[in-house]
Amino acid sequence: MSLLKNAHALIIGTEYDDDLNTIGDAEDIASILTDPSLAGYPPKNVILLTGSKADRKGILNAFDALIEKTDESSSVFLYYSGHGGVYTYEETGERVFYFCPYGFGMEPQITIEEAEKVWLKADEVKQKISELKSKRLIFFLDCCHSTGMTFSGFTPGGNTSSKTKKGGAKRKTEKFTKASGLAQKIDNERGISIVASCKEDQESYQIDDRNSVFTSFLLDALKGKHRTDFKDPYIRIMEVSSYLFSAIPPYVKEAAEACDPPLNIAQEPYVNFELYDNFILSQVPKAVREELVLSNPESATVERAKGPKAVKTIFRETPGANNLLLFIHGFSGEAGDTFGKIPDFLMSDTSMDGWDMKPFGYSQFVTPEMGK
Repeated sequence: MSLLKNAHALIIGTEYDDDLNTIGDAEDIASILTDPSLAGYPPKNVILLTGSKADRKGILNAFDALIEKTDESSSVFLYYSGHGGVYTYEETGERVFYFCPYGFGMEPQITIEEAEKVWLKADEVKQKISELKSKRLIFFLDCCHSTGMTFSGFTPGGNTSSKTKKGGAKRKTEKFTKASGLAQKIDNERGISIVASCKEDQESYQIDDRNSVFTSFLLDALKGKHRTDFKDPYIRIMEVSSYLFSAIPPYVKEAAEACDPPLNIAQEPYVNFELYDNFILSQVPKAVREELVLSNPESATVERAKGPKAVKTIFRETPGANNLLLFIHGFSGEAGDTFGKIPDFLMSDTSMDGWDMKPFGYSQFVTPEMGK
């Protein structure tokens, strides 16, 4: 039984008059998620919106479809690649963070009245997310930001691309607002984790004509290319985020230093975690997966066919449970063995019904850089 049979995704990539085309990013993410030799999401569970389908109405309708199809046990993978920004109303000082869906013109100036008809406010996205029943939510936000309001009108950012000597970093817009600000406005404080492509006052760069730096590294992680060993056939949220966090800054730094003259730029992903658990996003390639034995799919306990003892990540997880008991075994690498039979005794106690039980700490296969 696949642990990803109840995995769902909404993938959004659009195009603009300023030549920024994020369709390649979105298509490549969706391709990995639906590839049975990789992530293996059921194709019917993946909604891909690109081009004209990624307009305001299309995105809101897609969220409604996602709300209808998912439940508390679902995992939900959200991805947006495109422009975003913030507008300040001069009369009230109110700031509105927004996404720029298809139809949001990138002309030098449009009126605020025109913008209000086509933009998608972060608060609207936040409301849709709050209607999702799932406790396993991740939003990858690869967002290039448009500029703010001028006195003469609403002025989105223009396209002033510049490639490095290596062709490694292309600046997507001339001026950026806050990637992390938009991410924070989406945060509904009920369990969604957000990974944005850059921090405030930083820019999001493009690696080639198809994929941004952020999405390129995300694609690698979803394929398992970041791994050197494969004790677990599943690729989980924490390792993906950790890889993006550690791999992107040095790559952009190296590309910037290779420019003539060198550029003083940085790109550091912004991460805001509110985790229910370290849930699965993808799987390692099928060829590697075939060497592994899934001993108990319901508990995600994994072991090699003739290898070391299984990794325990969950003692018990039941639908509708409102309580969680963590067995914190420290970081010695003993995982579920630390507490012996205690979890079994507690699970057999009817007074503990309604309690999920999970170990917390390093498994026996983890070797921290500073030792255990």
